[in-house]
Amino acid sequence: MWLRILISLILVQYLNAECDVCQTNRAACHSQNTYSICINGEASKKVITCPTNYVCTGGKYICYPESHNDPICKPVVDLNAYCNAIGKATSYENKDDPTCKR
Repeated sequence: MWLRILISLILVQYLNAECDVCQTNRAACHSQNTYSICINGEASKKVITCPTNYVCTGGKYICYPESHNDPICKPVVDLNAYCNAIGKATSYENKDDPTCKR
């Protein structure tokens, strides 16, 4: 029974994960492999890249091997739509992330 509760709590945390939002691990993933440390609930402007073949997750150590973990931020299918969406003043704009060149 305790195992079911634990798994449920883990799944709820995983399903609540979002790009550019501070997670319980005190980091905000901005792309599949970039993140910022959160200070007082806000993502800092310094973007950190995960090691090669690692992805940004909501886990304790932030970056985990991509072979065993799903990133919080999935790869974007329509890059033009994504770049236009993050260009809005109400969205977090990650100038150091090369996903969208402006």
